[in-house]
Amino acid sequence: MENLNCQNQNRINENMELLNKNSNNSIFISGLCDPSTIDLSQNKMWKQETLDSYISILNTQSEIKQVDSINAKIDVLNTKVIETPTYNNMTTDNHEGKNTTGRKLVIQGLLCLTVNYVENTPEQPVNSFIGNVPFSSYIILPKMIEAKDTLTLNFAVSSCIEAIQVNSIKSNNIYISAIFTLLANKLDAMCDDDINCFSDNGNCDTSSCMLSQSPRILGVCPVEKIRNLFTSVPNPEMSKKYWNEISVPEVLTISESKPDIEELLSLSVDVEILSKKIIKTPKPTQTTNYENKKLFGKKLIIEAILYQRLTYISKDSSNSIYSCNFSVPVSTYIVLPEPEDLSTKFEVACCIEDIYTCALNNRQIFKGINIFFKATPVKCVVNNVI
Repeated sequence: MENLNCQNQNRINENMELLNKNSNNSIFISGLCDPSTIDLSQNKMWKQETLDSYISILNTQSEIKQVDSINAKIDVLNTKVIETPTYNNMTTDNHEGKNTTGRKLVIQGLLCLTVNYVENTPEQPVNSFIGNVPFSSYIILPKMIEAKDTLTLNFAVSSCIEAIQVNSIKSNNIYISAIFTLLANKLDAMCDDDINCFSDNGNCDTSSCMLSQSPRILGVCPVEKIRNLFTSVPNPEMSKKYWNEISVPEVLTISESKPDIEELLSLSVDVEILSKKIIKTPKPTQTTNYENKKLFGKKLIIEAILYQRLTYISKDSSNSIYSCNFSVPVSTYIVLPEPEDLSTKFEVACCIEDIYTCALNNRQIFKGINIFFKATPVKCVVNNVI
């Protein structure tokens, strides 16, 4: 046990030494925007995102000794306006202070990083690699713009990368954090060859996603269920603020026993709620922070699992059809008002609002899912006594 602890401590010391040599002050970061050039005074259609992920060098490349520079860009792969749940077709807030308007612009894209580094070899040559980090996000839209339903409009999405932080460096992996803002602007024309709704960055290898055929998607909630999610429960007025929504980006890798992907055929997704429990949270004197988020001392924690089945045509002489199954845990919370007791029980319903998928390469699939969670307090009846 003592030897094992020493070995673990040695690895930690090696990683810390490597990170100290690669202090963010010594790494040249390019691709960051000037926030003063982004005007949000007349546009409320924006969203801030944080992204944490590993990027890895190729197996054929030598290990990293020192990172010299990182160039960052964002490539938007897909945008789509969808209908979302509301109460009585009106803008509805939750206890946390978030709004749902009935319209949402879902966005999938890549944070593309070109890394120049010194190889950990006696010659210490400089090499480079490209790491793409997928993300899935959304921007809340108004229901109408200039008397037109936003479901019928097209939007261009621009981005502003505010910061890139290198958190740790191992032999062939770099763990980074990024903060960026996505901004939507209404277009006066349809997206086509002349009007490009997506960004086009030189260091993003998105050919597989952009050229892949659209697979069949199964699991998205019917429109009627989305429209009735708030009103299909007892006392809907009392529970209209008990909700939250999340985006779930994933990179799914098919097992080594399966052949490469030629074409995606279908993706089916189902959500199962595993557990629900109320926890205590800090209760600030000023319940609202500068982001207008609220806390009242309690949250409902929801644990769920995504069951996913992918089918594809193999990239070999047989062109056979294969399937893969993935189970991915997800977690979210719903802020509860002050009167709620820790013993209160809740029923939780959820709707998958949108699913997007594409093949990043012959072995990996990028998938973005948007899920809406709605909770309803329930009273337990024991021996006919409530």
